[in-house]
Amino acid sequence: MSISPFVKLEVTNVPARPNVDQLNTLLFTVSAIRRDLTLQVNASAGYLSALDAAPLWGLSCNLSAGQLRDPTQRTVAPAFMEFARDNGLRTMAHGANTIGLALAAVDSGFDYVSGTAIHLSQDTPRAPSRLHPLTFPKRISG
Repeated sequence: MSISPFVKLEVTNVPARPNVDQLNTLLFTVSAIRRDLTLQVNASAGYLSALDAAPLWGLSCNLSAGQLRDPTQRTVAPAFMEFARDNGLRTMAHGANTIGLALAAVDSGFDYVSGTAIHLSQDTPRAPSRLHPLTFPKRISG
């Protein structure tokens, strides 16, 4: 079984007001090499309506950038979820580093949520520990 269908590329660091024609060209160029791209969207996502969704597998956003940090605003920009829903795209939220951000992402309807509130971060894979818990003799009562 090839792992290739499970490998996705994510286009990040897109400016808040990108040149949509250049972004479409970039997405189609990269998708010719690796299909099923994810686009990380920042800020209001107002440009999404002009974007061609054909090369996309999903949309993502980084919660640590402030999209859900306002406690009174528990959802991302409506344009983000509408574009994803209308085009059948998966949605991912990165940076759910607090329980509040994780819950806000779930409330917003994200398909996938990642961050230290969901799973602890780990820089490198760790080898099995050579340390084992101590065993104590059973207490004898009586």
